[in-house]
Amino acid sequence: MPSSYPTNNETAFTAKFRIIQNKRQDSDRSPQEKICMDFTATTAVKMAEWLMASAEQAETEGTTIRVYSSKDNYTEEVGFSMWGGIWGTSGKFSPLKPESLPTKSVSSRGKENIPF
Repeated sequence: MPSSYPTNNETAFTAKFRIIQNKRQDSDRSPQEKICMDFTATTAVKMAEWLMASAEQAETEGTTIRVYSSKDNYTEEVGFSMWGGIWGTSGKFSPLKPESLPTKSVSSRGKENIPF
């Protein structure tokens, strides 16, 4: 576990999701199931702060993920993973809270400090 994560298992946010059968499969490439996540405004801000902190940590520590362009071809890029759990047709993401959050915060008005 990276040194910037606490050992008390405090979560940064909890975002629940549900898996829904795709009843409109227009082609053989359509997904069999869809995923839906609902966010309160408070949870969205906590998630944005966690994403910012995780991106900064990945850049600082140089952690990488594999980005696949095909089954056998990939590149290593600076990044991180977020894991969740699923039980039946619902689940949640509850990543551990980092010890420090980025100095930039998401404003209450919205888009000024969001990097995407």
